Amino acid sequence: MSRASAPSHPGLAAILGFLAVAFFILSVVLMLLREIAASLLSGLFGLVLLSAAVNMAGGVGSGEGA
Repeated sequence: MSRASAPSHPGLAAILGFLAVAFFILSVVLMLLREIAASLLSGLFGLVLLSAAVNMAGGVGSGEGA
C-alpha cells in the first residue's frame, strides 16, 4: 500500500508531477475563461433584456415599433 503513494520510478514521479502541474494550469485557465464568459454573457443577457423591454414598451405605446 505504501508503494502506491510514493512511486519508486523517478520517471513515473516526473510524469505524475508534470500531469499535476498541467492539470492545475488547465483548471486555472478554465476558471478564468468561465468567469470571462459568465461576465460577457450576463452583460449580453442584460442588454438583450433591456432592448426587449424598450421594444415592448415602444411597441405597446404606439402601433409602430422603433
